[in-house]
Amino acid sequence: MKEIAVLDRIEGNHAVLLVGNSEKEKTIEKSLLPPGSREGTWFNVELSGDEILKITIDQKEAEEVQKRVRAKMAMLRRKK
Repeated sequence: MKEIAVLDRIEGNHAVLLVGNSEKEKTIEKSLLPPGSREGTWFNVELSGDEILKITIDQKEAEEVQKRVRAKMAMLRRKK
């Protein structure tokens, strides 16, 4: 099954992902993250049950989130 996930936080050698629309927490070894991953990075994940089989950075989702954040910040600045 394919889902989207976001890297919520890193705790020591572990990474906590929020997976799917329900944002189910999934903890994995930090070493399994793609290079360049940091808190807030969006991923495409392929799951088998609770096991992550494949994880790749989702550039499209990351760009969409950045656009939404920039738009909200611009709106807040205009309200001052």
